[in-house]
Amino acid sequence: MRVDVMQHYGLTQPFSQTGYFETELHKQLLKDIKGAIQEGRLIACVRSCW
Repeated sequence: MRVDVMQHYGLTQPFSQTGYFETELHKQLLKDIKGAIQEGRLIACVRSCW
C-alpha cells in the first residue's frame, strides 16, 4: 500500500502485517457457510474487496 494513502487514513502498518481478530459475527458467518455447503444450498461464494 502506498505510504501517502496509509498516512491519509492513519495506518501504521500494511494490512499484510496485521493480525486477524475473529468476532462472533465472523464465527456465525463461517458456521452458516459451512452448513449451506453441506446441505447443497451454496451456489457460489465470492470474496469482495471492501
